[in-house]
Amino acid sequence: MKFTKLALVGTTALTLSMTTAMANDNKAFLTQDGTNNAALVTQSGSYNEAGTSGLSMTQDGFNNSLTILQSGNGNDIGKEGVGISQSNPTLGNSGNVKRMTIDITQSSSFNDVGQVKQSVGGSGFGLTNTVDISQGGFGGNRVGSVTQDSQSSGKNTLDATQTGTLNRLETTYQRNHLGGNGFNRMTVAMSGFGNGQGSLGRFSGDTGATSSALKQGDVTAASRGNRITLNVSGTGNDFGVTQNGTDNTVGTLDLGGLSNNLGINQMGNGNTVSMASVSGVSNDIGVNQLGDTNLSSVAVSGSFNQMGVYQDGISNKANVIITGNDNGLAVLNGGWSGGALTVASANPMLERGMVTQMGEFNTASLTVSGNFNAFGLLQNGQDNAITGVQSGNFNQAAVAQVGKGNAANFTQTGNGNSLGITQ
Repeated sequence: MKFTKLALVGTTALTLSMTTAMANDNKAFLTQDGTNNAALVTQSGSYNEAGTSGLSMTQDGFNNSLTILQSGNGNDIGKEGVGISQSNPTLGNSGNVKRMTIDITQSSSFNDVGQVKQSVGGSGFGLTNTVDISQGGFGGNRVGSVTQDSQSSGKNTLDATQTGTLNRLETTYQRNHLGGNGFNRMTVAMSGFGNGQGSLGRFSGDTGATSSALKQGDVTAASRGNRITLNVSGTGNDFGVTQNGTDNTVGTLDLGGLSNNLGINQMGNGNTVSMASVSGVSNDIGVNQLGDTNLSSVAVSGSFNQMGVYQDGISNKANVIITGNDNGLAVLNGGWSGGALTVASANPMLERGMVTQMGEFNTASLTVSGNFNAFGLLQNGQDNAITGVQSGNFNQAAVAQVGKGNAANFTQTGNGNSLGITQ
């Protein structure tokens, strides 16, 4: 059966239900069941749809509200599987507030939101899922699968805004599955040309983050108190963020420029990534935090820099500032040599371009300015500290510390210096 120029709503126990369809193959379908449901669907223009995949757009449960506005060319919302679904299969205490809200606005050409799903469940007070997606401007924007899941203390929120050309954001995921005053947050704003459409690079991909995906809690049973804020502009930039555990945050990531890659993976509790703006061309940055209360602060300006931070343990701190071009891995540097080669050869876990910390309460601070400077820092143990500065071109460093209470300080100025240091 073909539904052409159709706007249909089936409701049970609703406060508001209204659809508007004007011209050119608009389609809408909605089924509501439960208490205090509200729906508003407005479509105007050409080839618009809402729901579809069995003509879905289903609200099933408590205090639900759905607003969809489309205007323009070739827009559709839903599709792919359930085609937007809100549900509250376990009402628990009917006196509790279990509110879900989906508000999607699309205006102008080729926009697409594929499958949005929220599921509250449980019996805690004030359980809330909120999705707000706005796509505007000219171009083929897409979101692609937003899933929010909550139980007990609940509260997932997602806010995604895309403006510009050929933007894509796929597979956002939040869950707060087992009790404990949970609150996941995710805010994403994208503009520019062709961002989030490629693959991650060597260091960004090695973190295990998925390209163009922001996830919270897809491994552990509970992921609470996490927040992600990301701002992507420029052209051809790719990113991936994965958080598992409790109270992890990546703050505000400002990714711009051309063909930059950023991958972040956090698994544990209370980990923080502080990232200054990334600009320039073809920078590849990866941050991987395993354990609890680790802190990574990274600032990169310039082009063709390739570097990563790996932290596995408790309360490790790393601060890396890079200014210039082709630093970190420094592919044109020619490989380790001199004292740096000696230390790197004796410590197979010391990786070129990586700041690695394993253990507890280790600190590392590295400032690199210039071009084609390599580095590799390794700390394995407790209460170790590294402070390093490299200025100039074609410099190297390789520091390995194993044990407890070691301190290493180095400065290299000029061109073609090596180093070493092992304790």
